[in-house]
Amino acid sequence: GRAFSLRSKFNLAIGSVFLCAIVLLYFLSGSRLQKDAEAQVSEKARLLLTTMESSRSFTSKVIKPALYKALPGRFIAEGMSSSFGARNIFERIRKSYPQYYFKHAAPHPRNLMNQADAFEMSIIKKFSSDPGLKEWQGYRMKGDRKEYSIRKPIVAKERCMLCHSDPAKAPQELLDRYGNKNGFGRSVGE
Repeated sequence: GRAFSLRSKFNLAIGSVFLCAIVLLYFLSGSRLQKDAEAQVSEKARLLLTTMESSRSFTSKVIKPALYKALPGRFIAEGMSSSFGARNIFERIRKSYPQYYFKHAAPHPRNLMNQADAFEMSIIKKFSSDPGLKEWQGYRMKGDRKEYSIRKPIVAKERCMLCHSDPAKAPQELLDRYGNKNGFGRSVGE
């Protein structure tokens, strides 16, 4: 064959550099877009988690003490159970944001919808074995979907024991509503 002219060689070189630059830009921008998308997902998940933690805190530190004072010896789940309140608030949020999921995953929950699956149990074990671990975040496969998740431990405090230690100590309304099997046997610090 005929040799390329100097102009053809130059055009070929410029075209090759341009093509390499486009491929490199494609991969770099794809990586950057992926990181930006992950940051947005993390920020939105953290906002939801903070909302649920705030709901639990408000119930246990404001509503529950006020109800115990106003109604001594009574137990009203809707106002005295921080988990009950957070779950119900989330269900209202989920109507507008169905792509989000919130769960009080536990090994022996009162509400069986909170039964920890194998993946969740592995995270609970990490929290149990390392009390200094305050958060876990990452991805998991759920079926054929990759899901981002932020997990935080809920450590049982003394004020939780009335309803979560021994069924004999639990308020009668709680036993009437949920029975004496699920959600008991906890101890402070668990």
